[in-house]
Amino acid sequence: MGNYHYDSDVISDILTKLSSKQVLKEYRARLRHKDGSIRHVVIDSSVRFDDEGNFINTRCFTRDVTHVRDAESLREKVLEMKSSFLSRISHDIRTPLNGIIGMSTLLQTTTLSKEQVDYVKVVLDSSEFLMHIVEDILDFSKLETGKIIFIDVPINIVKVRSKLFPYFRRSLVNGW
Repeated sequence: MGNYHYDSDVISDILTKLSSKQVLKEYRARLRHKDGSIRHVVIDSSVRFDDEGNFINTRCFTRDVTHVRDAESLREKVLEMKSSFLSRISHDIRTPLNGIIGMSTLLQTTTLSKEQVDYVKVVLDSSEFLMHIVEDILDFSKLETGKIIFIDVPINIVKVRSKLFPYFRRSLVNGW
């Protein structure tokens, strides 16, 4: 049986499945390789019969997919590490941002000139915009790891556009 030691349970299961149909596709198993290591394999097998229905032989093709399983496992670990990192760093960014938003909000309650009011509004709007970016990055990370649930929410695109326009006004005026 080539490079693998098939245990009797695997062979029995394959033969049982083949008895009900002539072709077995993508059968997954863990087999011991002749070097002693455990490998993840995919088995495709078929049974041939003669014209009278008598058994002729069985063909079995085994593909080692251990590296694919290992890569999938590594990918999951990397995504989890990335998610954990983004979660920690976003906390570190959100804390001072909340300070900026809080102090700017307090500043709005003081006596300010028209120009200062405009400056504080820009600081607040920019801070809140940055906070949304940080939250979006976290959401994207959650999306990659399957930890996010989608919900339908109505959106007023005109309102969104009008909120974003001030951020791009200078670029539009200067032709950037």
